[in-house]
Amino acid sequence: MLGFRSILLAATVLLVGSALAAPSPSPHRDPVTGERAHLSPADTFGNGIHPAYSHNFGSHVAAHGLGGPHSLHEIPGAHELVRAHNTAAREHGRTAAEHRSAHRAHLAVAQAHTRNGNHAAAAAHLEEAHFHRKQAALHTSERQRHRTNASSIHGHNSGSLHTARLSSSRARLGHTQASLSHTHAKIAHAHLDAAHSHHLAAQKFRSEGDHEMARYHSGQARVHRTSAARLAPGSLN
Repeated sequence: MLGFRSILLAATVLLVGSALAAPSPSPHRDPVTGERAHLSPADTFGNGIHPAYSHNFGSHVAAHGLGGPHSLHEIPGAHELVRAHNTAAREHGRTAAEHRSAHRAHLAVAQAHTRNGNHAAAAAHLEEAHFHRKQAALHTSERQRHRTNASSIHGHNSGSLHTARLSSSRARLGHTQASLSHTHAKIAHAHLDAAHSHHLAAQKFRSEGDHEMARYHSGQARVHRTSAARLAPGSLN
């Protein structure tokens, strides 16, 4: 359902940042905003499922405890929030794995450039490898945060949450839904642009006989096409 799209938005934006400008590696930039695409430890995404969905339910339970006449099973949306946190945790896990894979790929390319004496290109790929390693660590941390939040909500199934706070948080989440479709369309378009750039880079390297780099860029093109398809209407239900 549309509410889940907000869960996946930030993780998906990270995938856009993996695009490389052909033919040499360049800093990862978000094609939508022009900013370097990464997840900062101070990013507000760490405070909830989505930047606009700022209430941290784990902190809420810790600060306000349990109470009230309604059990968790009777509060509309409580189980949806558990599923939402679990979905976000899975997405962060997948993104962390993709960053670890990119880290290994850049290290391999850097080693190849070093063997060929191209130390400038090797240094550029080592910088990209370092970027992906940090991102993998951050996404792993966010995965654990969402798993903890899901447990905090689900673990109190014999008690209750404050319905007013829950309703307020659900309202804030609902308020963001109107713009999500447009945002997803922009990100999907950026993924398709990145896929096209990688496709052109693959053709260029293939024509030069560098089949290792051609395979790398072909693989990145497939990743971006898959990411664009995942943002198509109805694909995130």
